[in-house]
Amino acid sequence: MALAARVFHSEGDTLLGFASGVFFCWWLLLLLLFVVVCCFLVVLVVCHFSPHAIARFAVGHGQHVQVLKHVGAALFGARTWRTRLAASEDAEAASEEEEGEEEEGEDAVSNESQGEKKQYKPRVGLTPALFPELGVADNSDPKKMAGLIAAIFRGDSKLHPGEHRAVDLILKKPDARGKLIYILSYLPKGQNISSQVLPRNRARQARVRVIKNFPVAVPETPDSEVLVAASTDPKKLMRSLEKRLVGAQVANNQTLVQMQMQGDRAASQAMLALESLYFDTWREVTFMPHFLRNLGFA
Repeated sequence: MALAARVFHSEGDTLLGFASGVFFCWWLLLLLLFVVVCCFLVVLVVCHFSPHAIARFAVGHGQHVQVLKHVGAALFGARTWRTRLAASEDAEAASEEEEGEEEEGEDAVSNESQGEKKQYKPRVGLTPALFPELGVADNSDPKKMAGLIAAIFRGDSKLHPGEHRAVDLILKKPDARGKLIYILSYLPKGQNISSQVLPRNRARQARVRVIKNFPVAVPETPDSEVLVAASTDPKKLMRSLEKRLVGAQVANNQTLVQMQMQGDRAASQAMLALESLYFDTWREVTFMPHFLRNLGFA
């Protein structure tokens, strides 16, 4: 009984050993398959970013990697085909754009031949001007502009015949904003001339209305004085004016604030602050520039 039992156990050990060997082989095959798949994926990634790397790798390791060499060549060819396809599509798009430009050029030539050349048309006002308008640009002479305004007020202007009580100054160039204050400073005294900020026109150009015989009841001495330099921040200056003129406590609001400045840049900052004050408060902003002690204007 013991011997039989021993033989039985020996046969079981043999079967167990055989089964273990089979399972070991299967696991080994699966491991090898996993390694091969991982290597193939690595090759795909490398070939996708650099197809030439496979060729260099194959040449360096001789005949053992002929399969990788062929795979790399195939992937390189596929990527080259995609690149060529994209290049051809770009070339077709460029040719279509060139054809469109040629057609537009032919249309433009035909329009020019027919006297129908397209030109940029600035926005014009939808309503007629209420008063004569004068444009202010970089090359405008403040003294001559002031003389034109005075002639319009007297009724001696050839461009605007008849006597007018007001003239609108249109700012054609933003860099000429400071000239507005210079022009108003050269106007003749004794005619109660005042100026007001207007809403911008349809072309988004700043406007100032110069009004004759428009007396403003202000005290002889200003309530406060503000010095304006070329480096003054227009927004901060506007907030300062708003606090003084349009404060929360109406009883403490000031009536007249005098701004002293010198130079075209400082005048531009002051004018920009006045325009911002009008847009921010939606109140009438009336100002009267004049020269002060030959040092500037206020």
